[in-house]
Amino acid sequence: MKKHKWSLLLLSLLIPLFILAGCNSKQNLKGKWNVQDSNHEYTTVTFTDKKVSVNGQEAEYKQVEVGFKNNVQYIVIEMEGKKYSIIFPDADKNIAVLLQPTSEDNYLEGTMILAMNRKEKPNYDKYAKDYIREK
Repeated sequence: MKKHKWSLLLLSLLIPLFILAGCNSKQNLKGKWNVQDSNHEYTTVTFTDKKVSVNGQEAEYKQVEVGFKNNVQYIVIEMEGKKYSIIFPDADKNIAVLLQPTSEDNYLEGTMILAMNRKEKPNYDKYAKDYIREK
């Protein structure tokens, strides 16, 4: 009986750990993204665990915050001393927008830098209209 209780305790401690590991938000970022900027230029961006690559140029980044607000998931990264938020505006995690937030109080508001899509070329203007709230 004592061994059974010990096994249950160990299992109850490990299950949340596996759930948290499975929810690693870097998995949402990692990989190749098709992007369009405000000048309507297309390129690709590739995220690895610690680096982001754009047109052959690499920069290190670190993830500093992950959250949900108003049913929207966001990831905050810091790159070259500046913070950026990557917002996943709906359930499709293949669609995202990169913002430079205007405030650390609300990472969902700011200047849109990129429209991002894993599967197809995104449309900056459409993403801005559909996913970014104006003040």
